[in-house]
Amino acid sequence: MDYKHRVNEVKKFVYQCIIQGACAEELLKYLYVDGEIIGKESALWDFKYELNSDDTSLSKVIKQISSFYNSYGGYIIYGIEETIKDREFKPVSFDSNKVNPAQLRTLLNNNLDIAIDITVSAATITYDNQSFIITAIHIPQRTKEIGTPAKFIKNAKKNKTDNSAKLEFCEGDVFLRKLDECKKATLSEDWQFLFSDRNLIFTNVNKINISLEHNLPDKKMICADFFGRKNFLSLLWEWLSDPFEYTKILAGDGGKGKTSLAYKFCQEFIESPPFGFERIVWLSAKEKQFSGISNDYFDLRQADFYDFNSFLLTLSDYCALDTEDLENTSTQGIKTKLRAALPVFPSLIIVDNVDSLQNNDQLLIVDACRQFGQNNIRFLITTRNRFSYSDDSCIPITGLERKDYDDFIKSSSEKYKLNIPKPKQIELIYNATDGSPLLTQSILRLCKLGDNFESAVLEWKGQAGEDARNAALLREIMSLDFDAKKVILCIFYFDSCSKSELEQACGFAKIKLNDALQQLQSLFLVNAPKFIDNEDRFSISNTTKLLINGIQSELSTDYLKLKRDITNSRRGINTSARKGNVKRIGLAISQALALMKSKRESEAISTITNELQRQPKNPDLLLAHARCILECDKPNYEEARKLLRESYDNGQDKEILFDFWYNCESSMSSTTGEIEVSKLALSKNKFKEYKWCYYLAKSLAFRSSLRRGADKVNDLIEASTYLSRAIKDSHNSNRDIHKSESNEIHNLIWNILENDSSIGWAASFDYMIKLISHGDIRAFVFKNTHKCILEAESEARNQKSKLHVIRMKERFNRSIMELRKPIPALNDLLFDTTEKF
Repeated sequence: MDYKHRVNEVKKFVYQCIIQGACAEELLKYLYVDGEIIGKESALWDFKYELNSDDTSLSKVIKQISSFYNSYGGYIIYGIEETIKDREFKPVSFDSNKVNPAQLRTLLNNNLDIAIDITVSAATITYDNQSFIITAIHIPQRTKEIGTPAKFIKNAKKNKTDNSAKLEFCEGDVFLRKLDECKKATLSEDWQFLFSDRNLIFTNVNKINISLEHNLPDKKMICADFFGRKNFLSLLWEWLSDPFEYTKILAGDGGKGKTSLAYKFCQEFIESPPFGFERIVWLSAKEKQFSGISNDYFDLRQADFYDFNSFLLTLSDYCALDTEDLENTSTQGIKTKLRAALPVFPSLIIVDNVDSLQNNDQLLIVDACRQFGQNNIRFLITTRNRFSYSDDSCIPITGLERKDYDDFIKSSSEKYKLNIPKPKQIELIYNATDGSPLLTQSILRLCKLGDNFESAVLEWKGQAGEDARNAALLREIMSLDFDAKKVILCIFYFDSCSKSELEQACGFAKIKLNDALQQLQSLFLVNAPKFIDNEDRFSISNTTKLLINGIQSELSTDYLKLKRDITNSRRGINTSARKGNVKRIGLAISQALALMKSKRESEAISTITNELQRQPKNPDLLLAHARCILECDKPNYEEARKLLRESYDNGQDKEILFDFWYNCESSMSSTTGEIEVSKLALSKNKFKEYKWCYYLAKSLAFRSSLRRGADKVNDLIEASTYLSRAIKDSHNSNRDIHKSESNEIHNLIWNILENDSSIGWAASFDYMIKLISHGDIRAFVFKNTHKCILEAESEARNQKSKLHVIRMKERFNRSIMELRKPIPALNDLLFDTTEKF
C-alpha cells in the first residue's frame, strides 16, 4: 500500500534503483538525506562496515548476493556501521578496494548454478564535516524468465582456523531475503515465495494475479484434515527447481496419505502459483475411498482413466485435442500430438492412484509422463508401487512424524467426541499403526463403539481371529474356480446386487450362476441373501471388500471392462448424457483458450458464443467468454463485467471468476466495484481469506484517499479490520509485510485524528481502541490513546461527559491488562479510576 511514510517511500525509490541498475551515488540520494542515514535495513539493502578477505567472509558475501538475487534484487552497502540496534547507522572509514568485483564474480560462477551479473560502484558523502567513501554492490533481481532460483553447486570452503565451524552454505542450498535477513529456503512458504513473480508493487493500481485454473475434487473427499508433512511439501516445492526431473512419484503403502499430500501441495500451489504455470489438472483412476472411521467405502467422482490408452485420451481432452479424431490414431500419433499441445497450457498434472491399473499400464503412464515433462509441464504421480524408480524421481511416503501424529490424534479424538488419549496411549496407537492416518481412524472407530484405547489397540492389533481370517480368506478366494472368482468380483463392484443383475453382468446362465453362488456361500464369502422385492440380493463383508480391492486383476483378466460395464449400468443413460455435455463444454473452453494464445481472438470468442447458444446460462461458458474478452488486445471491460456478474448469478463460484472481476473493476477505476467483489469473494468462505482481506483493505485504503474527515477515517478503520484478519490467517506467508502496512495505516489514522478538529477526542479514543483490538500493541498507539483521554478530560464540562471519560479510562486500562504478554512499560499509562465526580 502506498502511504506517505518515509520508509515506504525509500523502499519504492530503492526498488526503482535496483530495476534500473543505479550506482551508489544515485542510491545514496534516498538512503542518506539531510545528513542522516536511514535507520533501517530491509529486504532491499544491507549495511556492512567491513569486508575481510578470508574464505568464510567471502562465502557470507556470495550467500547474501544469492539471497538478494533470488528475492527482489538489492544492494550490499559497505562503509556504514550500526551504532544503535535497528535505529541508528553511521558511516565509517572503509577501503573500497577490498570489494573486488572480479573476485566476487569468479566465486559466484564457481559456486552457483546461475551467473549473477553484479556491479560495484562507490560514492563520497560528508558526515559531521568528514568525508567517507561508501561502496555498493548492485545485485539484479532474478527475472521471471529464469524460473528457478540460484542454487549452490558445492559446499563452502571450511574455516581454516576452526574445522568444527558450520559451513556458510552446502551443495543444493537455496537462499532468500526475508525482511533484513538472509535465510535458507527450508519451509514450503519459502519455496512458494521463490517461485512467485516476486513483484514489489508501489502503486494504487489494485490489479491482482489471476488464480490458477484447476479441477481439484472436493477437499472433504480427499483431504478433510491435514497435519504435518512439512518436509514432504518442502521437497515437492524444491522439485520445481530441478531442471532435469519433471516427473515426481509419491510411493507408499495404502493409508499413508499420498493423495492427501498431493492435494495439499496443489492447494499451496494455487495459493502461491509459480510463475509460468496456468493450471492444475487432477486425473485419478480411483472411484472409491475407504474410510477407517466408518469402516466402509464411499464414492468419489468417476475415474478419469482406467488404462494407458484412456489416460492419453483424457489428457488430450485437457489439451483441447478432439478425442473423436484421435480414436483411430496410433498411440505414437496421440503422444506426438500431446507433446506439441501440452506446452500451450503450462500445468501441474496430478496422476493419482495409478496402482489400481495393471502393471504394464502403470509403467507406460509413468514413461509417458517422463517423455511429456518440461520445465512448466510437471507430473506428480501417486502409487503404492515403487517399482524400480530412482531416489531422484521417487519420494517414499511414510506415516506421520510423531509430533504431527500427536496433533492428528488429538484433533481426531475431539472431532469424534472421544477423550484425548494420554501420551502412553498415543505411543501405543502410533506403534501399532506406524503413523498411518487411515489405520489410526480404524482404531478410533473401535473406541467410538465403546472400547478404551488399550483394548481397542489389542483388538485391532492382535486380531487372532481377523488376521487369521484374512489369511484364510486370501487362500480361499484364490482357490475358487474361474466362475466363482468372477461372481465375487461382480458383487464387489456392485456393492449390493440382485441375482438378475449378476446374470447380466457375468453373462452366466442361471444354473452356472447358482453353482458359483453356492460355492461362495459354502465358504462364507458372500453374506446371507436378503429377500427384497421378491428377489435375493447379495453383498460381501467389509473385510472381504478390502481384500478384493487389492487383488482385482488376479480374479479376472477383464476386470477393468467388468468394472466399467457395471459402473455404466449403475450410472444410467441420463448421467452419461450429462457427462458428454460437460465434456463438450470443457472442450469448447480449452479450444477457445488455445486460440487466444495463438492471438486468434475472434475465433476464440466465436467458439464460446456458439456453444453459449446451446446453453446460454452455463456459468463456465459465461466466465470463459468474459476471460477471452479481457485477454484481447483491446478489452471491453463493460461487456466483461456484465458477463462475469451473469456467470456469478448463474452459480459460478470459482475463485478465478472473482480474480477477473476484481481486475475488471480495477481497470475501470471502480473502487466501489473492487470492494463489492472482494466482499462477495469473502462471503464464499472457501478461498484464501488473507488474499481477499488484503485486497479489500487495499481498495478501502485507496477510497479513503478520496474522502475527508470521519468518512476518511472510517474507511481506514475498515481497511485495518480486514488487514488484521489477513495478518491473523496462519496461511498468510506475508504476515510481516502486512503488519508493517497495517502500522502505516494506523500512523496515518492518528495523523488525521490529531489534526482534524471535526473529530472529537472521545471519538478519536474509540478509533484508537479499535486499532489496539486489531492487534497493534505498539507503545506509540497506547500513548496516543492515552492522550485522547487526557484531551477529552480537559474538555469535559458536565457530569455526563466526565462519567464518559471515566468509562474511557476503564476501557483503556482493560486493554493493557488483557494483553497476552504484559508490557511493563505501559503500566505508567494506567489511570486511577477510583476518582469520583
